Amino acid sequence: MHYFVFLTTSLFIFWLLMSGFWHNSLLLLLGILSSIFAAFIGSTIKRHNDLELDLGFCLRLPGYMIWLVGQVWLANVDTAKRIWMPNRYPVTPTIKKLRMSQRTNLGKTIYANSITITPGTVSIDIDDDQVIVHALSRASITELDQGHMDRKVTKLEPRK
Repeated sequence: MHYFVFLTTSLFIFWLLMSGFWHNSLLLLLGILSSIFAAFIGSTIKRHNDLELDLGFCLRLPGYMIWLVGQVWLANVDTAKRIWMPNRYPVTPTIKKLRMSQRTNLGKTIYANSITITPGTVSIDIDDDQVIVHALSRASITELDQGHMDRKVTKLEPRK
């Protein structure tokens, strides 16, 4: 119940700050109702999910996101080269199963999504401790296979 009240209050305050509708009673009522509805859905999800984020995860996440933005930038440059200069940088589509060292579903999801948002690579499927990846080039698969992103996500994972 405390979680529901906290979530409802937080969502409504966020809605109020973002909308700026302080004097329109109909919009305030709709904002409260939508906050209650969203908190209800969030509380239901929390009940069915044993995910517990620790403070360390929240503190490590911004550093990982900054690193990931850099990787997305580098992959964008690589993809642009392959599009604009195909003779010099050939497209060599490759599919490979890569091992994942993450222990939690959250860690596996973050890893697979990190692969997918990086241009030129897509996570196709997750099977236990492996992810199937399609890449625009063998070089991208080789880089992922070296495990740098995998290790970063594993360090990011919440500690149990």
